[in-house]
Amino acid sequence: MKVSKSSLSQLLVIVGLLSGLALYGCAPTSLGPQEPLLPTIEGSAKFSDRFQLEEEPQFFYDLFGKELLEGNQVHEYLEEKDFDQKGNLVIGSTGQLDSDRFVAQLDRTILTEDTYRGRHTEFAIGDHMRIKPETLFPNKYIIYKTEFDGLRWDISFSQERHLFTLLNSRISNPVHITESGAGNISGTLGKRNRGDDPGVMSWLENARLVGFRGQGMLGDIFRVGLTYINLHKEHPGRVENPMMGTVANTPPDRIVITFRDDSPEDNMIPPELASLIEGAPEMMQGGVGAAFKGMTVKIVTQRQELIEEEERGIDEETGEEIIIKEAVYEQQPEETIEFDVTVADVTPTTLPDGAPDPNSQGGVDMGEWKVALGFDSFQYVLNLMDPPPAAGVDIINPRTVKSIEFLMDVAGDYYIEVVGYSPLNVGDAAGPWIQTEDGHLDMPFRDVIESPDNYGQDSDFTKNRETKQDDPSTWRPRKIRYEYGAARAAVLWGVDLEGTLWNTFIQAQWSANQKYKQYPTVSRDKIGFTEKNKEEPYPGLESEERQFAAYSDTDGNRFEAKLGGEGTNPEGDGEMGRETAWFVNLKQRWGKIFLEAAFYHIDPGYTTTYRNFGANTDRDEDYNLERTGTSTGEDPFDVENYMLIEDDDDNDDWPDDDDFDGVLPQADDRDRNGILDFQEDFYIFEADPPIFTDLEDLNNNGIIDTLEDEYEPQYPYGINRDGYHITANYELLANMNLKLGRLNEKEVSSARKNSMWYAHLNYMRDIPDFGTILFQNRLIDVKDDIPDYGVTLRVGELEE
Repeated sequence: MKVSKSSLSQLLVIVGLLSGLALYGCAPTSLGPQEPLLPTIEGSAKFSDRFQLEEEPQFFYDLFGKELLEGNQVHEYLEEKDFDQKGNLVIGSTGQLDSDRFVAQLDRTILTEDTYRGRHTEFAIGDHMRIKPETLFPNKYIIYKTEFDGLRWDISFSQERHLFTLLNSRISNPVHITESGAGNISGTLGKRNRGDDPGVMSWLENARLVGFRGQGMLGDIFRVGLTYINLHKEHPGRVENPMMGTVANTPPDRIVITFRDDSPEDNMIPPELASLIEGAPEMMQGGVGAAFKGMTVKIVTQRQELIEEEERGIDEETGEEIIIKEAVYEQQPEETIEFDVTVADVTPTTLPDGAPDPNSQGGVDMGEWKVALGFDSFQYVLNLMDPPPAAGVDIINPRTVKSIEFLMDVAGDYYIEVVGYSPLNVGDAAGPWIQTEDGHLDMPFRDVIESPDNYGQDSDFTKNRETKQDDPSTWRPRKIRYEYGAARAAVLWGVDLEGTLWNTFIQAQWSANQKYKQYPTVSRDKIGFTEKNKEEPYPGLESEERQFAAYSDTDGNRFEAKLGGEGTNPEGDGEMGRETAWFVNLKQRWGKIFLEAAFYHIDPGYTTTYRNFGANTDRDEDYNLERTGTSTGEDPFDVENYMLIEDDDDNDDWPDDDDFDGVLPQADDRDRNGILDFQEDFYIFEADPPIFTDLEDLNNNGIIDTLEDEYEPQYPYGINRDGYHITANYELLANMNLKLGRLNEKEVSSARKNSMWYAHLNYMRDIPDFGTILFQNRLIDVKDDIPDYGVTLRVGELEE
């Protein structure tokens, strides 16, 4: 077949056209956007991401198995109670769990908030929450913390004119995870007071904090607030754990009451020698001591009587009828033992280890009184296992005691200390009995009662010294009622007011310190702290097992301990009062004159530090979530003792015991070489000692107040103080001020006082291209015998 070249060319053109139409729009696969040959590198790209995230989420369900959400758990708070089929409590526990994500990714903070119809709510969980005036908790005699570990719930209404806050914390053992290491943030750490190990079962006690703050506007003038803080001990192994706390079953068999002179320095110089010493002040010429006339002791007991009852039942295995024996205990009527104690029953003081106190001579007899002068002391010992003949019984079973009350006749300048002891309260470190870390039951049941003022320095005594110094019946005799008990709860509450009225700024606060106790006997119906499945009958007093029984025959009396005030006159009932704290601040400006005044009173027994309410990381068992490793924990700030008011002298949001850059001074060592700048040749011409910028030392201990470091909580006016401070500041010139002041305060429990008049002239002017001229002069007239210590450093030494 013969084909022409022209026909072939036409065919190729047609095929090309058809192929072009069919393949129009098709192209080779793209290689994507071209990467820059000189890319810009971000700073974060220079570091590797070492976090190992969990790809598999966790699923959370409701009680019916419906899936609620999925994610990773970062925090957990437990309140558990397991019951058997009969409704009996098998085990109860509380606990808390945190994850490494909570530390590394969330910076120990969980915050969620919502607003709906004018109502705003905010929920926060954290390890280092600030509970301070800056965060709407202005009462510095109730709570002032930067190391609050727990949750906070804020609710506000009506455009923040009303605000309510709730606080909660398991203060006895919060979880505090160390900073995450090795890049693994999937670990968790939990602590709970439960477990199958008997040793763990022994630690069935924890302390909890619950708080409330409510505030609102009183018109447009004043802000009024109420603050309430409750700290109480719980025993999750018990069915009932009331808000006002519970106690362990630790009844003492001995109660020791020691009498001391509250101002021993008054009697350091005998009257017959004081007149021979040139310049001996009147106050040193023999004061009054602690005088004791007698007391009435009232002991209420209640015992149980064992009754065996028989019940018929069916043996589940054989189906035969059997007789089941059940031990039943019947509560008997209360019995009261009452007897009198005289001065003949007191003895010289012995130390807790039984050794005699070298400073105790047993007091001196003054008529029908026994008196401790100077550093002398004497004590009365109530031994329940060997009571005095006046009690009319041979022995008082400590575990049948419901209450013990002392009604004392005292006079003078007394300091009374009450402590309970029991050598039987010793646990087995390897067994199931309750114990602390050293193997003993903790019994922090020490109380102190102090006389108000010091009658030995009162003008009524000093002007009639010759006729009164040997007659304690003229030393303002008092009657004091004291009931012994163990701490179960503490409540601090108060009101505060702040605003401006008639061009005067007013700030006022009042707080009460309530202490709740119970005699430390707990009946078998309410007890935790016992062996599991203990079924044997109640042993007798003579049994060794009985000595360590973790329950008693009765429940001790619950009461509020009032240790403040001065009691009543000898004919009264001896009732004492609560410890309180209050102050009022006033500020007003009249032209060039600025006036300030502060009036305050704080009782000596007022406290915000609670022994053994703090963290104890060894008494709980560790646990973690499934599919997660166990993280490493560390002790929080409040170990053993819990402080509602922290010591933060430099106000840097770091408690002084946990301050990473030191306390004071820290601004005077800029190169951090351990030498103060004004003592170093390199800085000496541009760094001055702090005294050149501030001269105020109101407590007259030689340390400038703004740089004073001590170990006390940051109370505005201290503890055991009553007084006022008034100042007037007048602007003489544009750069010159004159400040006049009057400070007059005293200790509530003694006659020590600080009386000061002062004038402070201050001139400061900045001169361009030259510097600052500062001139200060302070004139003081002071009489101060109140001891105020401070941490002092040698030249060239910095505090660590």
